[in-house]
Amino acid sequence: MSNLLSEVRSRAGTLAYQIGTRNASTALRLKDGETQILAGLINHSDRVTANKVPGLGALPILGRLFGSRKDELTSSEIVLLITPRIMRSIRAPDLMDAEFDSGTEATLGSRGLAITAPDPASSAPAAAPARSSAAPSAPQSSPSMPSTPGGAVAPTAPPQSVPAPSPSPPANSPTQPAPSTPVPGTAPAPSPTSSAPSSLQIFSWQAPTQVNVGEQFSAVLRIQSGAPVSALPIVIGFDPATVQLVNVVEGDFLRQGGVQTSFSNRVEPVQGRASIAVVRQGSAGQDSGVNGEGTVIIANLRAVRATDGTKIQLLSVAPTPPPAAVFPVPLEFNVVIRQP
Repeated sequence: MSNLLSEVRSRAGTLAYQIGTRNASTALRLKDGETQILAGLINHSDRVTANKVPGLGALPILGRLFGSRKDELTSSEIVLLITPRIMRSIRAPDLMDAEFDSGTEATLGSRGLAITAPDPASSAPAAAPARSSAAPSAPQSSPSMPSTPGGAVAPTAPPQSVPAPSPSPPANSPTQPAPSTPVPGTAPAPSPTSSAPSSLQIFSWQAPTQVNVGEQFSAVLRIQSGAPVSALPIVIGFDPATVQLVNVVEGDFLRQGGVQTSFSNRVEPVQGRASIAVVRQGSAGQDSGVNGEGTVIIANLRAVRATDGTKIQLLSVAPTPPPAAVFPVPLEFNVVIRQP
């Protein structure tokens, strides 16, 4: 609280005022919307202003005839009404943002061990060759029966392999050598090669290899996936002593088809880490995800100190649905920072 203490006149004749200030501090404990009255800040002031003739104005009774005097007595009190309001503008983080694989001390961001059931698709082709190998055996026995009606099947078995490459069934010649060779090894071979691209997920960094101190650059994380992806929680790392993370921008991979996405990120500049989550918001949760190739995130960084190499790392990634094979992390990209 401020009040006027006195009037000061300078040699030039200008009038100045001396201001007094009082401060008071207190601590209150209130509920949301509760009003508290803070009163009792009372101030009493007594000011006397006199203009007198030197010598004569100092007389006890007659002094008033040779001057003027002004007495002011004021009292004031300040009353404060305090009503706090709690603003709930911060939304609670999603479960995907609150939980992530922290890894171990040796491997930061690695996923935990998981026991998965064998893929039925890989075991199905193994049974098919067994049926195909049994099919050629039946025709081989049928021609042997009329050739030797006496029942000597064993002597006629060697000649059955000779008519197999005869010119009569040229169309079946590619299938007949297959049973003679190790059939179980050749039949499953096409199935893994055909199913591998459908579950393969490849991540890669795209960034400049050399930048100058003070220069801002972008590190783009891209994905090439054959399996559908509906959510991508990832953790990236950087060296806070050499680079500074300015911001993280969402890519266009999960926004394919015009579907809205939920993007959130939490940056820890001291630890040199950022947790990012991108989730597709499908209609009523029926979206199975997208595949193909695209950009996941764009990390904008600024070089702060020269070094022979600083690493931009992908520390953890956990796509939804989970892939058949775990992507190896960390995925590193080295950037050289030069002094301009």
